[in-house]
Amino acid sequence: MGGEIRFGVSTLERWLARARQSPDPAAFLATVPRLDAGSVRVISEPLAQAIRTQYADRPKWNIQLHYDNLRLVFGANEFPSYATVLRFFRAQGLWRVRDPRGGPQRTAVPDGTREVRSFEATHVGALFHLDGHQGSLKVLNRQGEWITPIALGVIDDHSRLQEFDAELAQETLAKGCPHCGEKLHRAYYPRKPRGIPDDLWQAFSFRFSFCCSRCRRRSTSESMRFLGRKVYVGLVVVLASCCRGRIHAWFSRVSASTGVSLRTLHRWRSFWRKTFPSTSFWREARGRFMPLPDPAAFPLSLCQSFGGSDTEQTVACLRFLKPITIGPMIMISEG
Repeated sequence: MGGEIRFGVSTLERWLARARQSPDPAAFLATVPRLDAGSVRVISEPLAQAIRTQYADRPKWNIQLHYDNLRLVFGANEFPSYATVLRFFRAQGLWRVRDPRGGPQRTAVPDGTREVRSFEATHVGALFHLDGHQGSLKVLNRQGEWITPIALGVIDDHSRLQEFDAELAQETLAKGCPHCGEKLHRAYYPRKPRGIPDDLWQAFSFRFSFCCSRCRRRSTSESMRFLGRKVYVGLVVVLASCCRGRIHAWFSRVSASTGVSLRTLHRWRSFWRKTFPSTSFWREARGRFMPLPDPAAFPLSLCQSFGGSDTEQTVACLRFLKPITIGPMIMISEG
């Protein structure tokens, strides 16, 4: 639409001659829809009914598998091409149903044979999750024997920020592309986080993000691990800025555990106390708090506005700051 189009002189002369002979030239030159518009001539009614029945029984099959089975039933001589069958599936809205790749949709549905519980840990090392699975490929051991390895995974329950981000990513994936509404594909991008122990580096080494299957535009979900483009994780940015006591004494404690420089710490404190209170996000969100936290003591006063223990206050603050981790709401400089 809106592109350049050209017609030959003979075509224009033919249209003009016919328009002069017609009592209504405008109606003659209008686009006339085909009599068979909206119908598929090659797909017969028995074949269409067989496609609907097979799709109802096997909605998780791909189109190629549907096509191969239908071709065996109706014969390969007069059966339509794969492209024709594919167009019929799309026109009828017979899309493939896919299982969720993970998240609460798969694991939080009890089948009645076991008890499902949820645990929360308040500190590192309080609770561990162990899971083992057989590998898909065999390996050769030192004795020259091919064996199937068993992969054992151990995760600290206190590393719940990644699980929170995974749930946010599932919500973004379920909504589809915000620009055209099409399906999103996984397109995570790596991060090089700072300020965390080496044993937690793997959990912060990537950011959940997706790419549209049609317009190819990126859609990044909200995060509780990363605060914008800062190389330090969001937890460190919030906790290190919660200055308790004299700044130099507090810096000694923060620098020993996270490696943050004094210049970076001053820049963060300036952001929380000068830039953040003047943003549109805070002007709209501050109505949720009563009494209003003191901006001169941000982010410590903001964390203390939430109830619970210190850990629960920090998690609640990170959850509150989710909207500023994506989009142009707040321009957060790197560091």
